[in-house]
Amino acid sequence: MLISGVAREVKPRELAAEYKRPASLFECCVALGFEAEDTRSNATEVATWVARRNYRTVRLVTTDWHMRRARYEIARAVGDKVTIVPDAVRSEPNFATLFREYHKYLAGLAGGLLGL
Repeated sequence: MLISGVAREVKPRELAAEYKRPASLFECCVALGFEAEDTRSNATEVATWVARRNYRTVRLVTTDWHMRRARYEIARAVGDKVTIVPDAVRSEPNFATLFREYHKYLAGLAGGLLGL
């Protein structure tokens, strides 16, 4: 499992303790990605990680309001040979969050159409 966009100061053992999971799980099976700062760079980080492992399917876990844009950006980055399985976490976003996210999604679509 890759957790993309993790703050550089986060350590696997701290994450294991926070979520009450064995540290050995994080040593063997959880990769922390420290390079991403936004959705587009999350997509790049995921694409690199997926390519190194020759994965053909990825389960994307993010909030329900962010799923469409995250899935779009990751799909652009990984290409059509990788299947993305969405697994949205239900939330209760406010109107401002939905408004911003919708417009970011539209900007991403426009960027995709323009090849940006």
